[in-house]
Amino acid sequence: QQQTSLQVIYQCNNTHMEQLTCISKSNWWRPRFQNGTLRNNKSTVKDRFYAGNRKGQILLNRLRSETCDLNYYLHQINLAESPNCFCGETETIDHFLLKCTRHDNPRLELFHALSRLGIARPKCKTLLHGDDKFQEKTNILILKHTQEFIIKTKRFSR
Repeated sequence: QQQTSLQVIYQCNNTHMEQLTCISKSNWWRPRFQNGTLRNNKSTVKDRFYAGNRKGQILLNRLRSETCDLNYYLHQINLAESPNCFCGETETIDHFLLKCTRHDNPRLELFHALSRLGIARPKCKTLLHGDDKFQEKTNILILKHTQEFIIKTKRFSR
């Protein structure tokens, strides 16, 4: 794989020059062209991942990528004293979405909405990503309801 080099020269305090070399091992930052036009990357992403409002999308993606403000993940990077939830259990994504007693009321609303779609006992993965065994329309509703649950819990409010 070919390496590219970008040299940037800048002046600090008008007294001396420094030179930086930035080497990129891949060309991931370059625009991708197909048949002379910029390729639309959205076509490879399922519509369900664009469902809901911006705030809900951000919170759901943080859970998917495990970069959320749940104590288990904060504890791993020394930003929380304990990995435990306020209820005493380890505060993982699975715990937050399916088990924490502090969020029983919003969870009942979520499960009631999902039961109307024919989903009786959703798994954590289904709540985060949907499931290919369902139609895309159903998956969009699953993710919207999950986003509503996350927002209603106010767990990530600042």
